[in-house]
Amino acid sequence: MGTLLIDQLSALSFTVIERDLTDAELGVLIQGLMSPDSMAYRQAVVVFSYLDQDGVLSVLGNFDQIPLIVKKMMCPFLAAMEFYQPYALMLKELGAATEETYVEVLIQCLGRTDYMVFPLVLDCFSEPDPVILSRYKRVLALIGLPKIRLYVEMVPALPYEPIFREIFGDDAINGIRGQTP
Repeated sequence: MGTLLIDQLSALSFTVIERDLTDAELGVLIQGLMSPDSMAYRQAVVVFSYLDQDGVLSVLGNFDQIPLIVKKMMCPFLAAMEFYQPYALMLKELGAATEETYVEVLIQCLGRTDYMVFPLVLDCFSEPDPVILSRYKRVLALIGLPKIRLYVEMVPALPYEPIFREIFGDDAINGIRGQTP
């Protein structure tokens, strides 16, 4: 079974470049992502990296069934997507993750992506658990004030302002908002 799956995934490596995958082919890909065979899941992650938006969304519908080691490998590819669902999923995963290495992978991918993930992170600041909230704060710190400066300047009242002041400092927030101490 393992060799057959790897052969099918190898064929998909070429197919995914030429056209969208069929439902049956997506099933093979998902099977590869869930495989305990490292050759299979590594090949499947490569195929995943070439999927179009519909294909990615199909895979994300099965994300909770994918082994943690494979999720970690997929995160950098998710952080390169140009639509919001992968980021919403990674933020959800960040709130639920218990394995520290996975938490770090998620924080780094979310904080360093070029996608404007800031509004999705801002929505997470209502999290009551201080441990999980600290994860979201770390993402915001990695995003950095230069990337969100325009937002901070434009809004009449900065939601969660104490969090912004904690992360970036009073002087930086006051300077952007035109406030004097």
